Amino acid sequence: MQLVRSTSDLLKTISAHIDQIKTVVSDIATTATSQAKHLDGFKTTIHEIDVSTQQTAAMAEESKAACHSMESEAALLLQLISQFDLGEETSSGTHEASQSPSPKNIVAISRMRGMKSPKPADHARAEPSK
Repeated sequence: MQLVRSTSDLLKTISAHIDQIKTVVSDIATTATSQAKHLDGFKTTIHEIDVSTQQTAAMAEESKAACHSMESEAALLLQLISQFDLGEETSSGTHEASQSPSPKNIVAISRMRGMKSPKPADHARAEPSK
């Protein structure tokens, strides 16, 4: 009978150890699930940072292209403006143009502003009276 009792005690001890192992494995599974959720959060955050970085890079490229375009347009505008002779100042304090803009200049300015080229009749109206 002693052998039966000692076997019973050993089985109870083994059962208790199995319950402890079951608890530890359950805790490990819960922790692993929590870590997986946190990793998904990090993954989402890193993806959002990546998208934001790509958008910023695209905007920087667009800004660079716009700057180059503006630089070209400014150079063209300076070139066009330099062709005008403002003449001498009159007694009333205004400048009198010694020449009117050429049709070529009017077409170039119109194109730069994104407008249609003026018709010859429009040019005649655009010339200042002398």
